[in-house]
Amino acid sequence: MYAKRFSNYQMTIGALCLFIAYFAPQPASADLVVYYSFEAPDTTADNASTDNSPNGFDGTLTSFGTGTFAYTANAPAAVSGTQSLQLTDSASSTVHNAAKLQRNFSAAQFDLNSSWTVSAWFNRSATSAEEDFIFHFGAGDGFGGGNELYLYGNGTEGLTLHNYDNGTQNVNISTTGVARDAWHHAAVVFNQEAGEMSLYLNGTLVSTDSSFDLDALSQGSPVVFGGHTSNTFRTDRYFDGNLDDLALWDKVVSASDITALANGRSPLTVVPEPSTYALLSLCAVFFFIFRRHRAMQVTTTTP
Repeated sequence: MYAKRFSNYQMTIGALCLFIAYFAPQPASADLVVYYSFEAPDTTADNASTDNSPNGFDGTLTSFGTGTFAYTANAPAAVSGTQSLQLTDSASSTVHNAAKLQRNFSAAQFDLNSSWTVSAWFNRSATSAEEDFIFHFGAGDGFGGGNELYLYGNGTEGLTLHNYDNGTQNVNISTTGVARDAWHHAAVVFNQEAGEMSLYLNGTLVSTDSSFDLDALSQGSPVVFGGHTSNTFRTDRYFDGNLDDLALWDKVVSASDITALANGRSPLTVVPEPSTYALLSLCAVFFFIFRRHRAMQVTTTTP
């Protein structure tokens, strides 16, 4: 009888631990540097985008000429939000009409030379045929205009990741079939220990490069979403369309977590939290004590 009851108790406690592990609320990961969701109550009235991570790294929205920024009711079907950031770009190589979101980080806040991950949803305008910069690190305006790393949409259905080190291109990862006027998820992962940089599209690895150097990237330049660092040169390379769920981590996000992001998971919950592990550890301790207690009961009551 005791053996049967003991087995039932084991099953009950095990099920409880699994329930806690799966459904426990996940606070923001300590490795999440910044996350822009563009959801209410945030507005663009203050020319800023609210950081939804615990760090408070709000981004600055900038427009010039006839370029505009706004939150619109257009979001990826996979995510839980309903709004995204719309940027308009009607610039040419000499006329500057564009907008962007940017934020400066110290090396202590986001070190470009240590491991990191960028995640972004993007939807290029149906009429855009220029380069649409999704994000930009370093100083420059694209295509060797400085020591810079950037991801951009190109042509009618291309996506390309470039890095330039002292004017020499040493990362060139491209893919096609990325239709305009449709939502796509992109992630770039820099694994400093492995010396690798990887591009993912819609949760699938495109390619990995290991022949590059990021040492020349300027930590003093802002991280830019939707453009580059110059407001007066080649602003036709700024993004024309919508961006959503922009996030940075100062760590390598796993391939499985990137797939989860592409399937709509919030960046706030993409990394398992110590709180969940603590709960599981508590369950394990409780289970061990319970086993000892039941074993003692069986021993003391057996004739």
